[in-house]
Amino acid sequence: MKKFGVLGVFILGLLSAGCTTTASQQVEEPVRFSDPLENINRFFFSLNQRLDRNAGRPAATAYKDTVPQSVRSGLHNVLDNLGGPVTVANSLLQVRLKDAGIATGRFVTHRADERSVPYAFGVQPTEHGMMLTYTYVFR
Repeated sequence: MKKFGVLGVFILGLLSAGCTTTASQQVEEPVRFSDPLENINRFFFSLNQRLDRNAGRPAATAYKDTVPQSVRSGLHNVLDNLGGPVTVANSLLQVRLKDAGIATGRFVTHRADERSVPYAFGVQPTEHGMMLTYTYVFR
């Protein structure tokens, strides 16, 4: 039993010795980089936070509390459908003709509710963003 006690003290001593440092091993002060726009960034961050807290959040809460879910869903689908021509253009620029055809069909046959033709046939939207188009066209 004494053997395990001595071994335990020895292991504890080794572990605690690994945490010690000398003056030459002290961590130096981190290098600070100068940001010439820091004051402007802080101002706009603060402004955005205040606008969000005092205007955006109350407006979103009022919208959610007063507009029925079916109207919100329909508005979301209409606004989502407005991105259809952009998706068609991106697909054409990337020479993805099948995706362009699908996006055109979705845009033409899409209604504001979940019972529209693309949903009925299970046609999923294709998303090829503008950044992917830029990398494809300008490489």
